[in-house]
Amino acid sequence: MTPADQSPPTTDAANQGMDLLDALQARTGIVCFAGAGGKKASMVRLAQRHPGRVGLTTTIRVPFRLKRDSEDLIALPETTTADEAIARLAGQRVVGYAGPKTRSYRLLGIDPDMIAEIHGTGGFDATYVKVDGARMRVAKGHKDGEPILVPGTTVVLLFASVHAIGLTLNEDNVHRPDVFADWAGARLGEAITPRHLASTVVRQVDLIKAVGAPRVVPVINMADDDNLVALAQETADKIWHASPSLERLAITAMIQPEPLKGLLLR
Repeated sequence: MTPADQSPPTTDAANQGMDLLDALQARTGIVCFAGAGGKKASMVRLAQRHPGRVGLTTTIRVPFRLKRDSEDLIALPETTTADEAIARLAGQRVVGYAGPKTRSYRLLGIDPDMIAEIHGTGGFDATYVKVDGARMRVAKGHKDGEPILVPGTTVVLLFASVHAIGLTLNEDNVHRPDVFADWAGARLGEAITPRHLASTVVRQVDLIKAVGAPRVVPVINMADDDNLVALAQETADKIWHASPSLERLAITAMIQPEPLKGLLLR
């Protein structure tokens, strides 16, 4: 265990042989994906690496596909029961599903209680659930009522993109920039720093725990080169010092062959 008042080691977990699924505690149970910075792509990536049966779903509106090259989500009619959904989803190792189509050509989210029932009786090893949105921005401020968790959630993966660092804090880059600025102690229009990003993650961890999440694992994603890994490490260390209740924090680059770049453990 690393005491909270000491500098924790940022390890190259990939070279230590830890599997990504185990590092993120995403091998079993209901895993919720929150924050900003590659949630949908990470859901698909983890499902591809998983050896068992995985459901991909959402409690909020989503596009027809989680990624451009992934399969369309199955749109379940609004009146679908859990038993009917399980029958419709049968026969596929990895299967994505959401609610009916909307006028904006998106799919509605699934009721959290139904997701829990489908997971529990549908033969799934893991179910990955998108539980909030970021409007395609690399950072966000949470609104009241977010995220919409599923009963029985085992862990919430809280994503933050290292690509946000250096960008201007405005609506082009940040979803709800006024909330982000308030949490970060920043001003609209200034450049986002590792301290700003870390401060918002710390606040998000507290909010997510307050709505009933048993475990939260921050994931500093998109650390795609050495410079970005260094920025991610700086951000991770600030989060780690400010959130002594955290048990782990990961640094990832989900588009790379070896996506796990670092892992902090207590």
